[in-house]
Formats: sequence, C-alpha cells, structure tokens
Amino acid sequence: MKLFVSSTISVSQKEYLDCQEMAYKLSKAGICTSITSNISTQPYIEHGCRLTQSISSTEDLNKIWRELKKHYNFNCAHLKIDGGFDGCLMNYLSPNQCNM
Repeated sequence: MKLFVSSTISVSQKEYLDCQEMAYKLSKAGICTSITSNISTQPYIEHGCRLTQSISSTEDLNKIWRELKKHYNFNCAHLKIDGGFDGCLMNYLSPNQCNM
C-alpha cells in the first residue's frame, strides 16, 4: 500500500507567469495538481504559481520538475512536504544542488 502526502511546489519569476498555461501543459503530461497564481515581493515583484499535489515518492516530484524544466527556465523551486521537508526542491531531489 502506498502512502500519499501533500506537497507544494512554488515557482516564480520576474516576468508574468501564466499559471493556466502551466496547468494545461502539466495536465497534458498526465500530472495531477492544483495550481494557484500568486504575486510576491522579494522586494521586487515576482509572479508565481503554487502547485499542490499528493505524492508517494521522490519520483513523483522528479516527474513534475522535469516537465516544468522542459517548458520553463526555472533553476530551482521551493518545496514543502507536509510533516517533513521545507526548502529548496533541488536540495530535496539532490542534496546541495540549490543556491537559494
């Protein structure tokens, strides 16, 4: 029996980021996620998408990340896994790979 946990991947960039377009691309790739658009200040404005999904393995995250990298120029993302990890996605997938 697989156990699923909730995870959230947050991506952002200075230029406008179309979260609806991202949803279409991920859906076409067979990825089930809920995508919410957000704007943050860093202190400059960043446009972002917050992806929330259930995962059962690191491979689930790898699949999402590979698909995002195929379509977008992201170097990293923030990852939060309920009851566990909260930090750079790249450090979760491959420790010490993120400069965030």
